Amino acid sequence: MIFSYNDYESKLSKGQFSPPNAFSPYNNVNKNEFIRLELASKSNNNSVEDAFNKIRDRVDRKYFYKIYPKQSRILDYSSQAFPAYRFILPEILTNDWLALVDWHKRFSRDHGLHQPLCSYIILKLLRGDENGPFIINGSSLLNRMFEQIRDNGVYIKEYLKQLGIEKYPDGSYWLEMKNELLWKELIIESAFVAAVFHDLGYPWQYINSLNSKLVNVGIIKNEISNECENIVNLFRNRMLFAPFNNYEINEKICPVTWSDNFKKIVSRTLNETHGLPGAIGFLYLFDIISDYPNKKIHPIKQFCIEWASMAIMMHDLCSIYWGTDKARTIPENPHLRVKFSTDPLSFIITLADLIQEFERPVATFQKHDMESIPSIYYDYDCIETELKLENDRLKIIYKYRISESAGQKNLFIREKRENEKYFDHDFGYLEYSSLGLSSIKMVATTI
Repeated sequence: MIFSYNDYESKLSKGQFSPPNAFSPYNNVNKNEFIRLELASKSNNNSVEDAFNKIRDRVDRKYFYKIYPKQSRILDYSSQAFPAYRFILPEILTNDWLALVDWHKRFSRDHGLHQPLCSYIILKLLRGDENGPFIINGSSLLNRMFEQIRDNGVYIKEYLKQLGIEKYPDGSYWLEMKNELLWKELIIESAFVAAVFHDLGYPWQYINSLNSKLVNVGIIKNEISNECENIVNLFRNRMLFAPFNNYEINEKICPVTWSDNFKKIVSRTLNETHGLPGAIGFLYLFDIISDYPNKKIHPIKQFCIEWASMAIMMHDLCSIYWGTDKARTIPENPHLRVKFSTDPLSFIITLADLIQEFERPVATFQKHDMESIPSIYYDYDCIETELKLENDRLKIIYKYRISESAGQKNLFIREKRENEKYFDHDFGYLEYSSLGLSSIKMVATTI
């Protein structure tokens, strides 16, 4: 299966890859709160229109007219799925451009186009196109996700009970998973929501990255901040914290030391990743404009948001799973491993995030002499990504226009031990044995 920007554009023009909306809207909006946020955004000169105008001034026409229609499409979708998205989009666009011109990373990171393209990858993997969905050993990826949730998703069913699904006449269909088609729509929709909003935490991570530099000049941060304590207290009963408790919703008796260890892990996750900040921001902005308790919604709608928030968090926890010791050969927090058998939604979001390398621009600065004004050029070295299944071995093949870029990508994969970190059969962050695969490997080549 091949993924590319041209394929996405072509299929969109044919009416494919439309956002799933079987369960949206997911909340009843408190109009007064929405208007209050809207006015606050305008008073801070933080409107979406202003942000797009500023981006237009900083990038070339070709790149702008890739971002603008895709983010406009997401804005339209967010009016039903996540209305508060428009209030954070300006900061996402700002941070996106900063990341694009940042010199700290070998590969600049674009998110304005990245998130819509991740949602395209999800829909193509699960729903498929004219050639069908992605098949592994005779069964579609969507079928396998449904089967794992049905057979191993005890925590999912427990959380549905806490949301009150048993009180509704159709509760048995959800808890006993009698209606396969309905559950598959829920899987697709939750995955789409997570994919299209999975990088909301980047502005927060950018701030924390600056703070981490201050540690080196003598400013010491507390190991567990008051901010972390507050977040734990506010969100402890939400689904996104299930992975920290080994995917148990109802906490069991645990060692007296676990509470402190739990908070230390959460504090690191909050300060060193964009996954937890993104999930927290997603839930908070969802909550703040919800008309609660005046108008209650069906628990399955709430569940879609809770499930997506967990996947948003987990897609960026590989570094927390492994820990800070770079010489470590086994993970520091093995309970955070994303197993397809236990957490197929987080698995598929993390996989889509890794697949989406194509059409990510690289900013190049050029000056003809020391006195000349620098020029910025945006180019797209990676043209497409192919998922290639050879017996029980899966390859993620990044295809570049020129061999030098492919070589740099392969060097990056080797130096950062990306294949080992994510796909080592015994200890990789993604555990895939229940898919019937013996290995997954990333490699770059020329097209």
